[in-house]
Amino acid sequence: MIGTDEKTLRYMLRPVEEWLMDPATTDFCINGPGEAWVKQAGHYRSVPTPYSLEDLHDMALYIAGFSRQEIGRSNPRCASKLPHGHRVQIVQAPCVVPGTFSLSARKPSAFTPSLDGLEGKGLFRAVTERRPSRSLAARAELAALYCARDMKAFLAAAVRARSTFLLVGRVGSGKTTLATALAREIPMTERVVKIEDNDEIRLTQPNRVGLLYSKGGQGEAKVGPEDLMEDTTRMDPSWVIAGEIRDAAAWTLFRTTAADNPTITTCHGDGCEGGFEAVRLMVKTTEAGRTLSDHDIFRMLNRAVDVVIHCDRFEDDY
Repeated sequence: MIGTDEKTLRYMLRPVEEWLMDPATTDFCINGPGEAWVKQAGHYRSVPTPYSLEDLHDMALYIAGFSRQEIGRSNPRCASKLPHGHRVQIVQAPCVVPGTFSLSARKPSAFTPSLDGLEGKGLFRAVTERRPSRSLAARAELAALYCARDMKAFLAAAVRARSTFLLVGRVGSGKTTLATALAREIPMTERVVKIEDNDEIRLTQPNRVGLLYSKGGQGEAKVGPEDLMEDTTRMDPSWVIAGEIRDAAAWTLFRTTAADNPTITTCHGDGCEGGFEAVRLMVKTTEAGRTLSDHDIFRMLNRAVDVVIHCDRFEDDY
């Protein structure tokens, strides 16, 4: 028997039910009032919704309650499910940019895999010997541009190649400025999730989510950057923009987020080698990191990070 709360939730979802139940839909996201994003055939497109921000907060209460959880300003994150079976991740104020809201729903697969079924879908025809993560053509283009010292074209090509960037420098060295410029090179069709302690990096992509945490856990919600980085794994991002990384967040970022998605992030350090050393020290502050050798940490970073840039400032120029 369906309870009253579930009936209410189903009623609240009726305006978007056609998208949720469409067999072609794999992911469904709401980033704020009035608009949702539907992923079909591997691509997102926007669809209108009638929801106000208040409606979305009310919906979050019922979604959390559906799995016997609570959500509010002191605990603004919730991983739950919808009555239709979709897995859902919610993040709301104060851990999102003011005036926004994040709901990410993924439809469970109706396909029950078997080796025969996978073979019938042609999966094994795609099996190859081990190969570099990027095509040889992309690697050759990046190498040629770097050797030619055409840094603007090199960076634009590195974004097109879905590279992960680590920007290193002192306070005021231009790390955030360059991170913003790189983010603006990400195609407008991509879904971008950013994580910061202040809303500094301005994204232009329409399908974007801005997550916020309070430095040192001083805010209303005791949510740290590592919590939000874990959340991104359930938000289907094409790119992750992580503001300056500190302490335990470095381990979470390079173990999970950057391993799955191209990422742009920054840290304090002196020189490119100093960036890796700074991250090594951050990883060593975590319980898991203390069990890793320096060799293992640097190996992880070499696999996760494609481009390291040292930023510095000379008088009035970067």
